[in-house]
Amino acid sequence: MVNWGYNKDRCRIKWRCPIYASKKARRELGECPIKSECSNSSYGRVVYTYLDDNLRLFSNPPRGTEQWKNIYSKNRSSVERCMKRILIDYELEKARVYSRKQWVWRIALICINIHLDAWRDYARPNIVGHLTSWAEEAT
Repeated sequence: MVNWGYNKDRCRIKWRCPIYASKKARRELGECPIKSECSNSSYGRVVYTYLDDNLRLFSNPPRGTEQWKNIYSKNRSSVERCMKRILIDYELEKARVYSRKQWVWRIALICINIHLDAWRDYARPNIVGHLTSWAEEAT
């Protein structure tokens, strides 16, 4: 196989059949000696390989282990709750936003609102506790 370059979109290396990749080799060899195993397309057989530094494939801890399940199952549920809050509660998808800057600003404001909501929910029991103790002292 001939290295046909790095595909940035998919973070992988593309490899092509050497006979189909080179017109010179095609003229010299004529037909592919392993045509039965090769692709019947005019472009030839293509194989992709991933790099070792692709964290989606080669994560630390390794995928499928008990440690990986403990870490990522908790994080996945919190991320899903956050995305639900952004997309559904604050209706980001319904917004009439067209430029990337507008998307960034809207998402930043939504994240600030989510943070303020969390602080409000955290502070509410403390405020109620202080108000009831103050009312008891006044009477």
